[in-house]
Amino acid sequence: MKNGIIEALLVLLLMGILAIPMWRPLFHEGLFDSHDSMSNLIRSSALYHSLSEKPGYIRWFGCFCRGHGYPFLNFYAPLTYYVVSFFHLLGLTFTASIKSLIVSETLLRGFSMYLLTKQVFGKSESFLSGIAFMYAPYFICNIYVRGDFSEALSFSLIPLVMYSFWNLMNTWKTRYFIYSAITYSLLILSHNCLALPFSAIIFLEILFFGLRRKNRHIFSKSILAFILGISLSAVFWLPALCEMKYVHLAKVTEGKFFYAENFRGLGDLFSSKWGFGRSVRDPMPVGIGWPHILAFLCSLILVWKVKPGKKSLVVFFIFITLAGAFLITPASKRFWDTLPLISFLQFPWRLLVLTSLGTSFLFVSFGVLPRRKKNILCILMLTVIIAFYSRYICPYGYLNVPDSELTPGKIASNYTTTTYSDEYLPLWVTEKPDKKDDYITIHKGNGTVSELDVRGNYYDFLVSAEEETELILSSFWYPGW
Repeated sequence: MKNGIIEALLVLLLMGILAIPMWRPLFHEGLFDSHDSMSNLIRSSALYHSLSEKPGYIRWFGCFCRGHGYPFLNFYAPLTYYVVSFFHLLGLTFTASIKSLIVSETLLRGFSMYLLTKQVFGKSESFLSGIAFMYAPYFICNIYVRGDFSEALSFSLIPLVMYSFWNLMNTWKTRYFIYSAITYSLLILSHNCLALPFSAIIFLEILFFGLRRKNRHIFSKSILAFILGISLSAVFWLPALCEMKYVHLAKVTEGKFFYAENFRGLGDLFSSKWGFGRSVRDPMPVGIGWPHILAFLCSLILVWKVKPGKKSLVVFFIFITLAGAFLITPASKRFWDTLPLISFLQFPWRLLVLTSLGTSFLFVSFGVLPRRKKNILCILMLTVIIAFYSRYICPYGYLNVPDSELTPGKIASNYTTTTYSDEYLPLWVTEKPDKKDDYITIHKGNGTVSELDVRGNYYDFLVSAEEETELILSSFWYPGW
């Protein structure tokens, strides 16, 4: 036990040292400017102040839409912003809290892949797989181009979920049943869209490896953990599914968000071009990355030398890589047209998470080589990965936003929902407010309002009236709020 902890700490320390090039923009003053950097700062502040007013599970941001409210976390996975709020509670600024989130995500991603691969393969190749997963181009794009920190967090959790289910099917230990259910529920709470393909991968893992053991008890226990994970996250997805009829959620699958408009050709997956996705001339990078492609090609050759007990894992991740690449291309359109809910993924290139996961894992195929050759090759590939991908870590610019600009009052003074098409606006909103109204106004009758205390999630006030009086509260109506 003690040796295991020491080994884990040493691996994390070494990964942290090798991740310094990845974190270079985090040492700069302010937060790097990505598509959603400002939105993430606003959302983090809104959640933190909502929790300060009323601890618990927050669904409604009262300071959004010029103080009229917005059910953001009723439909958007909340885990990322709770983590940022935790770091802010420790005394960090919101900017520093997001940077801490990125550091944590990076280490979690590398270490979780290391844990997954080390169950079957050697330490050298497992460490290489962890670093390859840390530096996967799509993750770099998610952080420094798109600013989708929630997607990046889910990206970091998937190997940990697979590790838990793998051990559950191989050891039968109760603790892995608990780990499987909890990590899977956290995966769903980290990103609702990517929870769909990731759930499919986990279910395939259970079918592929659980059924092969020809033990119904193992299979049924794994299925039960899978169901329990879904149940534990129902606090998020159940209200979202039931109440999607109250908002304009269809907007997220229309126009430029329609999946058929966002397929990429097979050649794009081999491209090394990098951009910031801010114009037609500056497209979103969707390349898998040549070091990862090399690992995939090598695995096709070396898989025949892998021992039978390990070969099934390599074949499984070759399949994941090929499936992810196929689903990104127009050839998969019939598949997208058929499956329910998959349209909410919006961008087929989001499934680069599958190719990144698969190709990063396949670096373990180098483990079939003689020990000396394997260690030399692992060191060489570590150098290539860091050198090749570090050139992509160059943000578009930087934002200097002090916490004083992120108070609920400052947020309410502007119209913001932090979503592109205001898709979570209640259907009953007929026009967007062009100014911040008085919190309470007398509509009919004669009375006075005093002792007004307005917070993001509640109004506290005293009304004095000698006749029937109607008040108007400057908050959008939404069922149950």
